[in-house]
Amino acid sequence: TLFTSMAGNICLFVDGLIVSFLIGASNLAPIQIVAPVITFVNLIYWMIGLGGSVLCSVSKAEFDDETSNGYFSVSLISLISIGVLITILGLLFSGNIAQFLCISQPGLASDVKSYFIALIIGMPFLCYMMSLSYFIRADGIPTLPFRAILVANIVNICFDIIYIKVFGMGLSGAALATSTGYLV
Repeated sequence: TLFTSMAGNICLFVDGLIVSFLIGASNLAPIQIVAPVITFVNLIYWMIGLGGSVLCSVSKAEFDDETSNGYFSVSLISLISIGVLITILGLLFSGNIAQFLCISQPGLASDVKSYFIALIIGMPFLCYMMSLSYFIRADGIPTLPFRAILVANIVNICFDIIYIKVFGMGLSGAALATSTGYLV
């Protein structure tokens, strides 16, 4: 769990550096403006994924596989559904969300919107990957989530370079790289 958290945070730092070097430090502002939305999504998968995995573990300890499997199924289906719903609502209301997030900096709204749209596409994959990581630990494979986060972040960093430098996609490329990492 510690290594999973460390891998995610170190890769966020490296990702920020790469984006800063490739398209300029001023482009980090839209990324930071979208951060509260990502934190909101994180809270949802933490609550449902972590809570569901605790209930699942308790049921496993009581040798009640049926209830344990039920908690797993309900948690995973709920999180994927919520991730899809967040993506749909995010795409439908991306302009409004960008304007709301940029009240103090209206000039950044278009950059925030382009970054937000490309990032929100990956939310179902993020919810799936992160919630599943809690259950995998409960099933006795504690290193798999670390490896999954590490692979997702390495893919993110590689695709940052491909999308931004090779295809010239700018901020959208940075967000799409993150979504690609979650997908892989």
